[in-house]
Amino acid sequence: MIEVQQSAIFPQLDIAALPQLIEANRSAGRLAFRRSIRAWVREQVSHPNT
Repeated sequence: MIEVQQSAIFPQLDIAALPQLIEANRSAGRLAFRRSIRAWVREQVSHPNT
């Protein structure tokens, strides 16, 4: 596995936050997890570096 600091597709996303986001939503179910990820991405894209 190769670890990177920045997404090649979404360079503005803080990918270091993904493991915490995944753990926090693991038990919520697949649909809730997807919604949470989408909301996080929208937030990251609309407010970079916050």
